[in-house]
Amino acid sequence: MRHTAREKAILLTAISSLLWGSSFVAVKVGLRYMDPVGFAFWRTLGAGILLTLLVSRDDLSWYVGNQRIWLLGVLNGAAFAAQNIGMLQTTASKAAFYVNLGFAGVALLSWLFLGENFGRGKILSLFLAAVGVAGLATGFRRSALSGGSLFGDALVIAAGLLWAGYFVMTKRLLHQPGVKIVPLTGSVLLATGLLLLPVTAVFGRWSVREPLLASTVLAYTMVFCSAIPLVLWARGLKDLTPTASAVILLAEPVFGALFGFALLGERFSAGEGLGAILILLAIALYSRSEARTNDR
Repeated sequence: MRHTAREKAILLTAISSLLWGSSFVAVKVGLRYMDPVGFAFWRTLGAGILLTLLVSRDDLSWYVGNQRIWLLGVLNGAAFAAQNIGMLQTTASKAAFYVNLGFAGVALLSWLFLGENFGRGKILSLFLAAVGVAGLATGFRRSALSGGSLFGDALVIAAGLLWAGYFVMTKRLLHQPGVKIVPLTGSVLLATGLLLLPVTAVFGRWSVREPLLASTVLAYTMVFCSAIPLVLWARGLKDLTPTASAVILLAEPVFGALFGFALLGERFSAGEGLGAILILLAIALYSRSEARTNDR
């Protein structure tokens, strides 16, 4: 892999994490008008429809008929459902902590199934990332991990592991001959939305308060928090290891916290600020370690 290709992949992944970071504020506003399960359903289904409109019918038919696309949809949809249902039964801090720790699952699966190598620099960066996630999610306060139910905790942990499988499987699929990123992403989102329909029917509520405001926020998340960042992420993943991609995406909650500070007036604690710094250090260290590994 050329050095310039890797730098471009890092940049695209960082941009996707910035856009996903804005979803923290957008979803927080959107959930004032819609329930979380229904919001996830409309967001993924709408983004999938938007992307598939850009794809020719011949291209789309291959992806929609591919079993691996539907398996990715199952992983993504199950992760969304587990996260959203789990968040109703556990605390926000615990949900953020457990879901973002999914990068460790990505590292394990990438080592097992893709043969990714981990030197001391990468291992150190993963440790820093784990500590940083704990700090950003909890402010290093043990009390932040109290409350909620064991079932809710198990669901959000499962969400992180399901997304880890989604990372590794997407990486393998991206290197199949003839696979194109936009139809791949659109088909997976469409499959995710359709598979979330029964979950939404059981756990969701179809009522919407302030339809104009709700649809505006929903449209923003469809385009700028789903369709565009997923395409950018997939393009970056093609030239990165899944673990590198997952570590870079840990910037997402950092950006989310910054958006919350700028737009909602939310405040950082000292522990949360330290956690954000450790995450950024982990990203820099992992990217540098991967560059050295690939340049040998």
